[in-house]
Amino acid sequence: MREDETFRRRLRDHMAGQVAQLVQEVRAFTSDVVTAIQASVTGCRGVVLIVDSTERLGSPASTETEMQAAIRNLFIQNGDNLVFDDLHSVYLVPAWLPITDGGALRLDVVMFPTIRVAKRDGSDDEAGLRLLHDMVYKRMPDIENLIAPSDLRDLYRMSGGVQRVLFSLLKEVASRARRAVALPVQRTLIETSLDSIKTDYLAISTEVAPALRLIDRTKSVDGLREDDLNRLHKYFQALVVLQMTNGEKWFAIHPLMRQRLDLIRESLP
Repeated sequence: MREDETFRRRLRDHMAGQVAQLVQEVRAFTSDVVTAIQASVTGCRGVVLIVDSTERLGSPASTETEMQAAIRNLFIQNGDNLVFDDLHSVYLVPAWLPITDGGALRLDVVMFPTIRVAKRDGSDDEAGLRLLHDMVYKRMPDIENLIAPSDLRDLYRMSGGVQRVLFSLLKEVASRARRAVALPVQRTLIETSLDSIKTDYLAISTEVAPALRLIDRTKSVDGLREDDLNRLHKYFQALVVLQMTNGEKWFAIHPLMRQRLDLIRESLP
């Protein structure tokens, strides 16, 4: 494959034909599904497909960098194949996954910013909490039948203003509500839902814990050593460290991670 360009060209042409056939079959299947949904749902005005957590695609034989490159290529080079004539498709990717390349992307990109739910001194940011409240109620006007207002406010806070995290929390509560003895759900169910979502976050190593504690205390990355900043790169990517840009720029540790950081501090000599 490395030396015979003719073989490589034949292989590319063969695979291109296979991909084209697969795309045609997927489009035909999608069209059948959309037609079936519209026929069974009264007054259906359209069908939307939402694909979440695309950054979690993985392959046992691929490194994280290779998978990120593959996902990036999926959107940039094959964006046309992700668009359907009879289906509105929405692909949710984290802000740290680079899927733009200065204009080659064939899909519309919309950025959902992190909403500031706490001020620099740790007090509630009522404007941010209100934004999350309005957003949730637009989608789920009867949410208080499931979650009490005080618990809902706690979920807003614990989301750190990250909309994906908030809806993951709400989804977790809803899935556990089947076991609830009454509605709104009891507080213990809220706590177990929070604990479940915490497990999705990166583990904090003892090497980065001091740097994270410094950020939590000073609300800044100034004064960190260069090697600390290099180690923290993936924590910024995973939104363990949040950057606030409403006016003055400052940094904070995500609320779901702060307790874990405190436990590490207590275990260190």
